[in-house]
Amino acid sequence: MATARPESLDTLVTSATADSLSAGAVQFLAPLSAPGLHRAITAPVEAVPGLWYEAGLPERIVADAADEPGRMPLVEFALTRLWERRDGSMLTHAAYDELGGVAGALVGYAEEAARELLHPDEEFLARRLFAQMTRPNDSGGFARSPARLPDLAPALRSLARRLAPTKLVVLGRAPDGEEIADLAHEALATLWPRLNGWLVDSRDFRR
Repeated sequence: MATARPESLDTLVTSATADSLSAGAVQFLAPLSAPGLHRAITAPVEAVPGLWYEAGLPERIVADAADEPGRMPLVEFALTRLWERRDGSMLTHAAYDELGGVAGALVGYAEEAARELLHPDEEFLARRLFAQMTRPNDSGGFARSPARLPDLAPALRSLARRLAPTKLVVLGRAPDGEEIADLAHEALATLWPRLNGWLVDSRDFRR
């Protein structure tokens, strides 16, 4: 079983896979409704004795996530950061405000990690690395596109390994076993101003 976003279908559907994917093998899933998202947010906390949300916080998270692209990974990341900032056994509005909400949690973390790990003279390398892990999509934005590490220049491979512990870059393996580097969250390409600027510049340069 594998999951994919709609914009990845052009990559997945080839002459070799078309018949298999057309034979009832693909199931399209609609985004969670607001009540479904609320349940996804609250159920894990309800399952832990002695842990709870401050009143009204789940509803606030649902409202903030409503119109965000790729909202589930964003909510997941925000909840992880919220857990790290819990006040005893409570997940609080104050901690959520510090994170900057659903989108701010990911963007704030990414910017913090970049400032700590990237030297000023490494920005050009970072631009090249992230451009290798994304591709323009049909909506004018950018989609994740894992890069094979053996295909990257040594300096880019080294940078990818340094960034991996921050979770901005995820290291894994392709089906053939070759090591790959992937963007941790596709939303970074749109919501993180620094990265989005790099990618737009790279796309415009190629035209």
